[in-house]
Amino acid sequence: TGAGSGTTIFDGSVLVGDMAANAAVTPSDTITLRHDRVMPFKPSALVWQISEPINGFPVPPDPNPITNGSTLGGVDTNSNGVRDDVERLLAGITTTQADFVASLNYASAYQALITSLTPTSRADALIGFSRVACRAQRISSAVRNLRIEDVLADTADRKSVLADFFAVLIAISSKEILPCEK
Repeated sequence: TGAGSGTTIFDGSVLVGDMAANAAVTPSDTITLRHDRVMPFKPSALVWQISEPINGFPVPPDPNPITNGSTLGGVDTNSNGVRDDVERLLAGITTTQADFVASLNYASAYQALITSLTPTSRADALIGFSRVACRAQRISSAVRNLRIEDVLADTADRKSVLADFFAVLIAISSKEILPCEK
């Protein structure tokens, strides 16, 4: 979660899986750091955060709230299109692998409304909204009751981008939603 001056973390998350106490494993995944050799590398500046699965689902560590709120996309250490804090929240309210995967797909589609360029036409907005609506059909009632738009649009900038998206979409009837992909 931290690496000191001159070091950039590109991929700071490695999923190891379940381990017994005092066990040692060599994961197939690695972390990726880049260091500017003009500055001395300080191993003592590396800050590690170990996280356990939630409801049996491997999830990234809880992100720093300031870093997470500083961009539209927030912190997404495993690059699955869902902010780490949202992924952890979804893991806590889902109980099956299928529901967890469906909730991640739904959140990813909704988050794309915030992180993608604002559509320039209603037709383009309809495509994005239809993708969300189709993925919503597969989520559990627990995830449906979450109000994902409030979770994802939790900063002024994110609220503004989402408002801009819906300003282009204007209003929508269920008849306008595009057919879902099989």
